Amino acid sequence: LHEAFNETHMSVEDLASSIGVGENTVKNWLKGKTMPRLQMIRKLASAFDKKASWFLDI
Repeated sequence: LHEAFNETHMSVEDLASSIGVGENTVKNWLKGKTMPRLQMIRKLASAFDKKASWFLDI
């Protein structure tokens, strides 16, 4: 997720708004406190124009 942010320079606020979660949720993902569920990984993939598998490292 860090790499996706670095590639696009998208803000936490912009991402949270675009995928329908709170900013704290995104911040917790970035800190490794929680992991996004599959449905959110699909939304992340769409927001960053990547395949879901890119986020799963498979």
